[in-house]
Amino acid sequence: WLKSHLEAESSNENREELLFQSALRIEKNLHLLGATGIEDRLQDGVPETIANLRRAGLQIWVLTGDKQETAVNIAYACKLLDHDEEIITLNAESPETCAVLLEQCLQCVESKFSNNTIDEATGNMTVGFTPLYPHSSSVLSSLGLVIDGRTLAYALEPTLEDKFLALAKQCRSVLCCRSTPLQKSMVVKLVRAKLKAMTLAIGDGANDVSMIQVADVGVGISGQEGMQAVMASDFAIPRFRHLEKLLLVHGHWCYSRLANMVLYFFYKNAMFVALLFWYQFYCGFSGSSMVDQWYLIFFNLLFSSLPQLITGVLDKDVPAELLIAVPQLYKSGQNMEAYQPHMFWMNMIDALYQSLVCFFIPYFTYYD
Repeated sequence: WLKSHLEAESSNENREELLFQSALRIEKNLHLLGATGIEDRLQDGVPETIANLRRAGLQIWVLTGDKQETAVNIAYACKLLDHDEEIITLNAESPETCAVLLEQCLQCVESKFSNNTIDEATGNMTVGFTPLYPHSSSVLSSLGLVIDGRTLAYALEPTLEDKFLALAKQCRSVLCCRSTPLQKSMVVKLVRAKLKAMTLAIGDGANDVSMIQVADVGVGISGQEGMQAVMASDFAIPRFRHLEKLLLVHGHWCYSRLANMVLYFFYKNAMFVALLFWYQFYCGFSGSSMVDQWYLIFFNLLFSSLPQLITGVLDKDVPAELLIAVPQLYKSGQNMEAYQPHMFWMNMIDALYQSLVCFFIPYFTYYD
């Protein structure tokens, strides 16, 4: 048996079938002596973190290598999928059936069909809308998408990726099962290229490295699966629950600090240049400078650099406790509320006003 099993392992054709037949030959006339169960517990705080990130307006997709049943159970356990939402399950055997599935799902979503179950036997393809309460007549309020690795490979083809993305956009949650490292990175690339969205990828194993590297922001979790993800990431955290503080607190602060620092940068330079501009009217437009060369050097190097450094490093517009308690405050960064065109022009007007005060008050004070 061992010789035939080794031949099956090294076979280039029908390898899976040969391995299956080899297992059937050895696994017979056996007596069960016992069983071992391994509990794969969720880390503390995972459901709460996902709930708060959703309240902050973030779209969460899970790309996992686990089989579909395991992935779905974990998704329910961590509150990624809710029992009161419609779940679309896509399993296809070929690109043609995958195209039909995507078209059917898009039509059902667009026409607001609820409580419908579509089951096509042609080509061994299945797609279903499976609510917890089958007799509910409400319109689809939230959708969850579950897709296996083989169907995902078909959906990522150039002819189908637009339909897949259009369907995924309508879903509150997306769960990709049996995903390979290449498929994970392809999904991230697709979202970045087609949706023009800022993406963050988080993982804890070597299979997540490619996904972390192609995302705009990569986060690695240090744990029992090695340090490959941490070494390839932009940020490293010890537990998944720390992602909440990283995004909702430090992410909000970082955006606010950068926005204020950029506005201050334009303001202080515009004010300084305007001073030189007003001076030209009184020096015959000779191009001479009203400021000593040393002041010109130290203006950006020392005089105006400290406010920028303090604002860019230490400014906290909202306390951390409030940002955690009210995740919706994170949406201010998504809506670019701290840096908008009208705020830029307000700073320019303020710089013009300050330059007028700083130039003409001393001028008329010492005017003879």
